[in-house]
Amino acid sequence: MTNNSDPVSHPYEAFQSLDDEEFQQLFRKIGNDSTLAIPKDLYYFVKTAISQKSINKAKSIVYLEDIPPNENSETVFVPCTDDPDMLKYILAKLAQFKNYKKFIMMIPRYSPSCQSAFDHDPNSEDVTVLEFHAEILPLSPDRFILPVPLAYSNIYCDSDISDVQTIARGLLKLQLVLGAPEKVYCAGQISHRVYALMEELKKHIGHTFYTTEDSLYDEIFIFDRSVDNVTPMMIQPTYGGRIDEDFNPSFGYLEPPEGVSLVFDPQIKPKADPNVEVIVPKDANLMPKNVVKIDALSDPVYKEVCDLMITDALTWMNDFNKERLETVPQMLKETKGTNEWRKYSKRATELLLQNPYNTFHINLFAEMPLDKRHLINQLGIKDDLITNDEPIEQAALDYLHRGLYTDAIKILALSCVYNNGASSSTISKFENTLNSVFGANFAWEWIRLFQANLIYPKPLLFGSKPYISAKRDLEMVLPMGDPLENFYGGFVPLIVRLVEHGLKSGWGESSLVGKTMKNLGIPFSVNSPVNKETIEKRIIHENKEVKSVLVFVIGGMTHSEMAMLEALGRTVFNGTVDFHNGTTDLTCGSRLIQQICPSLAKGCNNA
Repeated sequence: MTNNSDPVSHPYEAFQSLDDEEFQQLFRKIGNDSTLAIPKDLYYFVKTAISQKSINKAKSIVYLEDIPPNENSETVFVPCTDDPDMLKYILAKLAQFKNYKKFIMMIPRYSPSCQSAFDHDPNSEDVTVLEFHAEILPLSPDRFILPVPLAYSNIYCDSDISDVQTIARGLLKLQLVLGAPEKVYCAGQISHRVYALMEELKKHIGHTFYTTEDSLYDEIFIFDRSVDNVTPMMIQPTYGGRIDEDFNPSFGYLEPPEGVSLVFDPQIKPKADPNVEVIVPKDANLMPKNVVKIDALSDPVYKEVCDLMITDALTWMNDFNKERLETVPQMLKETKGTNEWRKYSKRATELLLQNPYNTFHINLFAEMPLDKRHLINQLGIKDDLITNDEPIEQAALDYLHRGLYTDAIKILALSCVYNNGASSSTISKFENTLNSVFGANFAWEWIRLFQANLIYPKPLLFGSKPYISAKRDLEMVLPMGDPLENFYGGFVPLIVRLVEHGLKSGWGESSLVGKTMKNLGIPFSVNSPVNKETIEKRIIHENKEVKSVLVFVIGGMTHSEMAMLEALGRTVFNGTVDFHNGTTDLTCGSRLIQQICPSLAKGCNNA
């Protein structure tokens, strides 16, 4: 993998500096002659959570799976996510090395569930566990992940709220570094637990930072993913959303289809920035050859097209080629010998350097399964839901019979929300089919779908359909030509509308949005973590023309949700609101379902 893009400055860079300092302290405890052993499944996460500068401090970097059992006495440290199953896997691997000094580095926290798994594991006796608090991982200058990838299943399926502390600590750290907001909006039970714990933790560090006159965010919205389970199940028409769903990149690292690669001309190199330290990765041999880093920080073409509709993204790429091959060469001829020639010469260089990325994305676009029948059908099903509130249980059964099990569950989940549950006969058909395909072990996974409230039976008595009412009252169906219609094909996610109303008119008990959330059974509140005097000082001190707002979703957020919120600030708010987005995981319907039902991710046919 090659990365020729220039570094991008953003507010979340501060956390990398803090993480580097903490890593150095941990490294001194472990020892300078230690080996960093990375589980293969965590390699891309580690590359994101730990800076290259810090990774290079290890004596050597290897895959955990590639260390041969031997009798040598060495020191090894292994990074691990907050996942009991991954911790058990690492302990089993480390058990092969009898004379090693063994350390496990939990990122970002050593939660009670992992502590319990460690305490009950027979391989844990000679292993030391340390915490590395890499809690804010940037995706772009205005997007980040607070890495709790199992938050949705842990919280909403297993009622394990140990992740609440990890999230609360991460958000508190965010405010310690970037300043406290004037308002914090909470929607959902877990968001209220997170906020309450943040207030409790704040008592242990004092209130000084909450009276500072500087803050990146004016307001913060914290949502439970369960507030809106509909949006992740929808097809994402944006280019970035489609890449996320079709190719499943991990923290921006994409393993492209065969025949697609990012190739640079070795004779064309950008000028080196003397202010940027060049760091040669010691783990270069571990990175698969064809892996490409695609995110707004690394890929200049992806930065431009990721939030466009897929057709608009392809148009942009074709226009890029036309400008590179026709427009700029023609202007260079016409302006030769004039002052304007320099402008086109500079643009020609820019296009030359960016062309490998553009070529890569054109080739990647060609591999998207846009012509697959089930994808087209799902777009049609979504349109029916948006416009006509059509019952779609039969469509879910059709997908089930075709062996497209993840898609079938996604459609059934949509049907439950729109039709206030599914019929008992449909639920029975799903349960019997899935148990026969995946065996008796799937029974527990099926129950977890009910615990997450993604699937549930219709009530015995006819009742109202609160989501349909919310869709109507909050105008979640857009008219043709609306500037936001492209992100979800004319549909506005509930979270986006709740944020918009909150900024425009607040979340009062008697307001439209307040009544809507009550009708949906969503607990909500608006909190003020800073006092009135501090707010007044900020108004005088900053005199902001643009309000900065963070939207954070517990349990995962889709690429297209993030893109729509940022577009909301540019269009509906006329550039007066600058949105930042944070979440515990970048998600989509398929990954969310397969997180709850791991059997679906182990080789069943969902293509």
